Amino acid sequence: MNDTIAQTSVRKPTAKQGAAGPERSAQMLRRRFNRTCLSPLDLDVCERVFNQVCVDEGLDPLDPDAEILAVMVVAIFRNAHTNECELLEAVRSHRENHGNRPIASLKNAQRRLD
Repeated sequence: MNDTIAQTSVRKPTAKQGAAGPERSAQMLRRRFNRTCLSPLDLDVCERVFNQVCVDEGLDPLDPDAEILAVMVVAIFRNAHTNECELLEAVRSHRENHGNRPIASLKNAQRRLD
């Protein structure tokens, strides 16, 4: 009876399962890389949206609130709003709905980016 339990509880990975492991790891690494790294084109989109919102709201880009806005822009960009028009609309909508407050706080927004 103990031999039966030992045989049923131990499974050897098949060749197909072994191949899926490295593929899965690679996909996870790519996803992590894609969330943490922005290309120069991505940064350009975020910068244009940031600048437009600063102009719209009369916000000095060097103001501490602008730093929070910048983090918000990148966080929303990473949340699948990669089209410039969509990103601008999403940032404006968030700021209108939340009274120009940051997502939660600069610290929480930065944590979301990590």
